[in-house]
Amino acid sequence: MRFSNILSLIRTSSELALLSTELGDLRDEDFQGTKKSDVRMETREAVRKDFEASKLEKDQFFSELEAILDGMPELVLEVSIQPGEGLIEKIYEWLLGNMENKVIVNFVIKPELIGGATISFQGKFGDYSLCSVLTNEGF
Repeated sequence: MRFSNILSLIRTSSELALLSTELGDLRDEDFQGTKKSDVRMETREAVRKDFEASKLEKDQFFSELEAILDGMPELVLEVSIQPGEGLIEKIYEWLLGNMENKVIVNFVIKPELIGGATISFQGKFGDYSLCSVLTNEGF
């Protein structure tokens, strides 16, 4: 799959934002060798591998990659606490196993949910929060 090394670096909207910044820096430098910016080594290596495998010109490579990144569907997950790395990984692994395409998870922290989560994806919404349960029970 084209760009597979790069796409493996992103699970969340914050990771996508960081990657986009790094790609902008790499686009302006010779990412094959000289380091002119503070791009993470894993990003630099993923871009190098995918670029070499693509056989594309540099501008075309970045244009196609940006189009893919811009078109990735986003799942908004509102939760009551900031999820740790372990929870992010569990959620993302579940999504990979249960969704047809790769999605970007946008975690939104809403303490008023108390627990559980709300999920928004492609025009659909589900409220699985403790706040919703308590409200529906008349508390």
